[in-house]
Amino acid sequence: MASRSHLILAVAGAFLLAGCRADEPDLVTSTDAAVYKKDGSDNCKKKPEKCLPPEPSFPGTAFEAIEGPLRMALTPAGRLLVSDARAQAIFTVDPATRLPDGELEIVGKPAAVGYLDGLVYVGNLSRGTIERYAAKGGKYRGDFGPGAVKYPTDMAVDGGAGLLFVVDGGDRNVKVFDASGRPQSTISGAGTAPGQFANPIGIAVSESLHEVYVSDYGPDGGPASIKIFGYDGTFLAEISGRGSCGSLGCSGGFSRPQGIGVAADGRLFVADALLAGVLVFDRSTLSKIASLGGRETGVPELRIPAGVTVSGDDVYVVSNRTSSVEVFEGGAQ
Repeated sequence: MASRSHLILAVAGAFLLAGCRADEPDLVTSTDAAVYKKDGSDNCKKKPEKCLPPEPSFPGTAFEAIEGPLRMALTPAGRLLVSDARAQAIFTVDPATRLPDGELEIVGKPAAVGYLDGLVYVGNLSRGTIERYAAKGGKYRGDFGPGAVKYPTDMAVDGGAGLLFVVDGGDRNVKVFDASGRPQSTISGAGTAPGQFANPIGIAVSESLHEVYVSDYGPDGGPASIKIFGYDGTFLAEISGRGSCGSLGCSGGFSRPQGIGVAADGRLFVADALLAGVLVFDRSTLSKIASLGGRETGVPELRIPAGVTVSGDDVYVVSNRTSSVEVFEGGAQ
């Protein structure tokens, strides 16, 4: 039986296997993130659009271009960025139609994706680094250097603090970078003690609470979990997925948590690949309070949901095997 460290491969198939490392330049200085102002100057007040970072704008693509979506990020204007390791691309997706309208080709297998100050950040599984692309046009703007992360499965961004939190499935920890790629800290590491990781997969942050949420498949034979940390790395709490699990799913628990979304009130929305749904947890009590989708409902159909994000009252989910982005309208009310 394959170890759980390889179970993320089942989400996207064999195409997630890391390929040969390309000879690419290390981090280069970009001016893209400095083309707007945050100081509230008179120019900004007269033309506020000049003071906002550009929204992602890539060349057009076919509606059926998405093949195996993995992770998802939300831009300040509410647009969706979707990574697709099978198609080797990052797609911009219109939240109204849930169809792609732009495509950024990636040399390698993209998984983690995020947006910060006019740049799109991509975790490239093949190269083991975080790449940067201009939001407008998609021009390559350097990377964090070879080996910055071994296996970047997911990332979360705190735009106000200018920080990127990256799950490294290879080192089994969370690496924190600033926008230029300088390491800031490391959260946890591999082990079986409370707060340590067996197989970390997905991540989200709460900018208001300064908390980090990480999904962990758990050790072979052990329960999955959602681990909660402070920004300083302090282990705060854990939601255990322990339950009665069989070939068709779990009763009273979860076992294959993937991406995580956070609502404004702190509720956690966790995609579970095996249960084919999204589990909702109360941050205060750590109890499951609702679920969206699932094998019994089938509306919308989710097959290996891998990424989730909350936008206002709506919950968006990438469904890997149906090659689609689905929405639960009002799911976060």
